[in-house]
Amino acid sequence: MKPWEPLIVPIKYEYVALASLLAALSFSAPCRADEGRSTLSGNISWYGPGFNGKKTASGEIFDMNKLTCAHKTLPFGTRVLVENPKTGKSVIVKVNDRGPYAKGRIFDLSRGAAQKLGILLGGVTYVECTILPKGGAEGLLPRLMSHAPELPETPGGIAGLENGMRFGALSRIAEAGGLEEI
Repeated sequence: MKPWEPLIVPIKYEYVALASLLAALSFSAPCRADEGRSTLSGNISWYGPGFNGKKTASGEIFDMNKLTCAHKTLPFGTRVLVENPKTGKSVIVKVNDRGPYAKGRIFDLSRGAAQKLGILLGGVTYVECTILPKGGAEGLLPRLMSHAPELPETPGGIAGLENGMRFGALSRIAEAGGLEEI
């Protein structure tokens, strides 16, 4: 065989079908959290002054200082933990409007939420989001505990360690505003 001759390899059609399926799945929408996923990430922006006092898509009057957001498909009233991985700041917001309408963004935050997240001057920011279960922040505990560092055995034993981690996770939720009414 000469180097310029094409290499002919027999192809199994099952592999072609599998490759086609995987290629199709890889081009699906990256932020369809409302179809069963509980986390999503991407770029967000904020809005406020031009919309303050006007009616949102949910029928609520928009208050730019409240912790709310706009999303294209999540049900109104859904609560979302938004975390800025660069700064470590987080906020819990409630979906009460539709948007964003700018390409490539997953949420538009209210001015108050953007301020708490520390992104007022930045405009567009990459974030990681967790859709909170309807029962509240308690369902978020396992995810937050999974980020806790592994610690050696303590005098309190495993129960003491788990309680400490639980306290730390709940502290993060409280810090993000999860224990206050939105």
